[in-house]
Amino acid sequence: MKAALRATMRCVAPEFSHTPPRALMITEKDLDDFTTYMQSGQMAEDFEYSGENRRFEMLDLLEKFMNVAELADKTATKLIFKNSQLGTFFGENSQNDR
Repeated sequence: MKAALRATMRCVAPEFSHTPPRALMITEKDLDDFTTYMQSGQMAEDFEYSGENRRFEMLDLLEKFMNVAELADKTATKLIFKNSQLGTFFGENSQNDR
């Protein structure tokens, strides 16, 4: 399952032809693998038997993952409410949100 942890750091190009080449995404499989890695207890076991430096790397990855989750929530909200009456009410429809 260490591969699942590495997979979260690996990005692949999205399948959308209109997406600029610089835009990269983590695949749904990567997220599923990482979820399984955490839920199965394998991450906790790897953490327990890892050296101090590796433990810090794992904690840093989890912190980054939580920050990305917060950004994903904000982004989803903007995408859902953009160009809607609720979006206008909450200020999500400004020209700067492109």
